[in-house]
Amino acid sequence: MGLGVAVRRGTPKPDIHDVDAFKASMLAARSIMYANPSQGGQSGLHVARMFAKLGIDKQIEPKLQLRDREPDGLQEVAAGSIEIALGQIGEILANNDVVLVGPLPTDIQSIVTFSAAVQAASKNKQAAEDLIRELTTFAAKAQFKARGFTVS
Repeated sequence: MGLGVAVRRGTPKPDIHDVDAFKASMLAARSIMYANPSQGGQSGLHVARMFAKLGIDKQIEPKLQLRDREPDGLQEVAAGSIEIALGQIGEILANNDVVLVGPLPTDIQSIVTFSAAVQAASKNKQAAEDLIRELTTFAAKAQFKARGFTVS
């Protein structure tokens, strides 16, 4: 799962086609929401580091709207009180009142990998193996892809 940019449905989409355009769009934004990095979530930690690496963290600090729960912040974007949200693509796609502008440019993207395995001490190895097999079927992969996951 990668990170993406969201705006309220029906509003202009910022240009994020490359790092320079993304940077300019963040500097021009009225307000930006992402998950509070102090809560330890990967998306919030990455975004905070990314803004620092881009050298714009101090410039955009007054417009940041950190939220402990990304879905709560997305509701504020949908209501129009926050202009731009950065977060996991799957969480953006799950909110029908915001639109995914696109993923972060490749050079500043962060991918979280999800995996599954059967624990050696599992009391029901067969059920665990069955679940993993179900999660890797063509139909399941199509559902994951529709919800923003990159599927291999």
